[in-house]
Amino acid sequence: MPKPRNPFIYGVPVPPSRFVGRRQEVRTIFNQIAGPALGSVAINGEHRIGRTSLLHYVVDPEIAEGWGVTPDRYILLYLDCQSISGFTPTRFWRRVLGLLPRWPGDEGPSEAIERLLSQEEIACSDLDAVLDGVHENGRKLVLLLDEFEWAIRTDMEEDLATTRDFLSGLRALIGRVPRALSLVVATREPLEALCRPIKFIGSPFHTIFVSLSLKPFTREEAEELIDKYLKGTGVEFSKEDRDFVYKVSKGHPYWLQNACFKLFEKKLELFEQVPGGGGRQ
Repeated sequence: MPKPRNPFIYGVPVPPSRFVGRRQEVRTIFNQIAGPALGSVAINGEHRIGRTSLLHYVVDPEIAEGWGVTPDRYILLYLDCQSISGFTPTRFWRRVLGLLPRWPGDEGPSEAIERLLSQEEIACSDLDAVLDGVHENGRKLVLLLDEFEWAIRTDMEEDLATTRDFLSGLRALIGRVPRALSLVVATREPLEALCRPIKFIGSPFHTIFVSLSLKPFTREEAEELIDKYLKGTGVEFSKEDRDFVYKVSKGHPYWLQNACFKLFEKKLELFEQVPGGGGRQ
């Protein structure tokens, strides 16, 4: 009988097919972006708590369609802000515009996109024509922005001014009529804390978001993960095994996967040491 592959994952985002838990968070996100008000969501949580995995899950076409977020009505774009070297508003919008689909003929905002990409600088106020085109095409644009703290630069006075103008511009784009833009941002610290050093002229940026703070998995979520991952491997975790991995990980998804990965490997080692062993444990 072939040796089963270790199904547990750590160190990289979990693919949507392996995503477990976070039901309330997922429901809240889709209720906001698919609701009549087209709301925005700010996710925060400690290192390796699963922010990126959650965004990858939400942006997956099959998952989104199951919540009524279909391609004929929504454009979902994922962007890791950390990947934008030397973050500036212009570099940000170039990346976003480069990801936007193009429509043939006069449909959609294609002409406006190409015009903006030819500019030397791009500000939030330049996006009006693009968002109008998205709306006229019968769609809403949802940007899922991972590592969004890279967009909130507050180290120097000039950074504060640039960041204030950028975030205020984003807020204006989200609130403009017709409503065509929603943001789902993910940061390590709460968005309110990140924005605290910034003296906004109008309403603070963070107040337009529904806030979600990711916590460690409950015991129920941990059991669901173990059952899902062990299915079809022929390997079982006893109650004592499950008590142990939950205790050492304290329900933190990364450490739970880590502990389960190592326990799975140990069980295979013990099995292979059994003379003539043919089953699994």
